[in-house]
Parts: sequence; structure tokens; C-alpha cells
Amino acid sequence: MRIPSSRHWAAKIEIGASFGAHVDVDCLPVGVGLLDNEFRFRRFNRAYADYLTANTRYSAGEAIGLSYFGCIDGARAKAEPLMRHVLASGTPYELRREELAIRVGDRTVVTYWDGQISPVIERSGHVSGILLVCTEITELRSEQPRQDCRAPLTFKEEQVAALICEGLTSKEIADRLCLTKAAIDARRNVIRKKLGISGSQANLYGCLKQLN
Repeated sequence: MRIPSSRHWAAKIEIGASFGAHVDVDCLPVGVGLLDNEFRFRRFNRAYADYLTANTRYSAGEAIGLSYFGCIDGARAKAEPLMRHVLASGTPYELRREELAIRVGDRTVVTYWDGQISPVIERSGHVSGILLVCTEITELRSEQPRQDCRAPLTFKEEQVAALICEGLTSKEIADRLCLTKAAIDARRNVIRKKLGISGSQANLYGCLKQLN
């Protein structure tokens, strides 16, 4: 089974004069953020807003217009060289289990990310900003030893897993497969148990995409 990654969703987002003109980014199961050439937040989707709320002292509304590095304390040393390279080269940079230490108050939290940093290229060829498409996999890394011993998914469970990775809700999956929502929720629970994440806060989408 091929599980779509953050890089898969990045490829689905067409960058032009308007951001997200062809994709409803709020419906994507990954964080999507748009920065200008000065690395200030211009826009982000709900998933990215959740990342900001969890990892910074700013609300989603307060972050608009702020510098990425001012908002995400401690990220400059690691992230700025990558972003400047993307702006200068006009080519994307893939994040693969990238470590990012973030200062939250008086403590430092180590987080891990998959995704892609891409240039926003206008029709004129001018690079006008940065597109971030990412998934936090911090909790997934802590669960990895148990995942190595996971039981295989059945055909029906793989059907559900594939639709989860398309960003569908339990109700939408139930409608697609002509089943009840309760049946889908039960299969989701079985999938979580087989992945070794039952009872944890690990993101099911993030865990499934590691199976690709």
C-alpha cells in the first residue's frame, strides 16, 4: 500500500498568483503554511495552526504577520539556512525526520518533522515566498520500537487506512465503503492496536504514512 506523504500533498498544491487556488488546504491532513520573502507568516491551514498553538506561545491569529523565527523560538539556527537556500535556488528541500529544537518558555522541546519546504514561484518566475508542507512525527518516533513488531493489516483494514490517508473522516469513509460509522471507528481502533499506538495520542495518519 502506498501512503501519501507530506511531499505528496506538496506536489498537489499549485503555486501561482493565489495561494491554494486549486486545493482546499484546510481539508488536507498535513500542515500547510505560506511565508513571504522576509519569512513572515501570510497564511496557514488548520493543521498548521494546531502546530503553532501546541509549540508556541502564540495563537493562530497572533502569528499572522510575525516572523517564522520570532514565532517559533529556537528554530532560526536550523531552519533559516534551509529556507534561504530554497529562496536562492528556487528548488524545494525535503524534510525527512528533521529534528527541530523549539524553546517553549524556560524549556526546550525537541520535535521531529517530515515534509517539504518549497519556493513560491509567480508566473513571472519571481520567487515570492516559501511554502511549508509538513507533518509532526515526534510522537511517532517514540512509538517506533512497537511499530516494528506490528501485525499486518487485513485487506479491509488497508482499505480504511488508505482512505484515512486521503484525509477522509470516519463518516466519509463509511459512505465510500457502504458501511456504518461505528464499523469504521471499530476498524480504526483495530488498526491503532496493530500499529502499537492504542491508548496513545500518536496521530494515526502520521503512523500510517510510515508504511509506504
